[in-house]
Amino acid sequence: MADNCGVFVILVFPISNYQRFKNAMMKNRSILLNYTGSLVCSAPETRTIEGNWPGNRTIAILHFTSEISARSYLQSDPVVKQPDFMDGVDVCIVPLNALPPTGKEFFVIADVQVHDPEKFLNEYSPKTSEMKAKGEVVVTAASTNLISYRGSWKPSMLIINQWPDEASYHTFYNSDAYQPLKELRRRITRSTVVTLRNELTN
Repeated sequence: MADNCGVFVILVFPISNYQRFKNAMMKNRSILLNYTGSLVCSAPETRTIEGNWPGNRTIAILHFTSEISARSYLQSDPVVKQPDFMDGVDVCIVPLNALPPTGKEFFVIADVQVHDPEKFLNEYSPKTSEMKAKGEVVVTAASTNLISYRGSWKPSMLIINQWPDEASYHTFYNSDAYQPLKELRRRITRSTVVTLRNELTN
């Protein structure tokens, strides 16, 4: 984790409870702020690009300045801390590589299980990072140091990218340059990739 970038708290819950989630965040916004938190992404649905993501569940993302602040909030908010919050919420705490950028509100989350760590670290990651460095994306998180705080979702690695818009992401994803790396990743990992169009910008 880069210094002073904080953590994301990923919340996964039923789409049917989306409005309820928004109401809870609005009602208890002052509590979130007291723990240095902010709601950075709220999406009424996800779109699956690869793998299998439950179509009836969506994702919201909170940002905190530290893991301690995130844990304190999760333990203190009178609504969020309830065992039946959102009728069953998965919560994962993710350390960040970079601060969440402004103007890049299209989120791509990859839940990655690596089968060949050597090729992933020595071939896929460096070449993909080089390509992304030339583009419009910020790799906000790429970590195996995850805390599955609540629920049944227990990812081993999460990679979170932020793009200016959906078109920018698909231009990269479908580019000729990325295709060999995409095929390599599919051989050496099992990945679920979902996208989120942040409603907070609408």
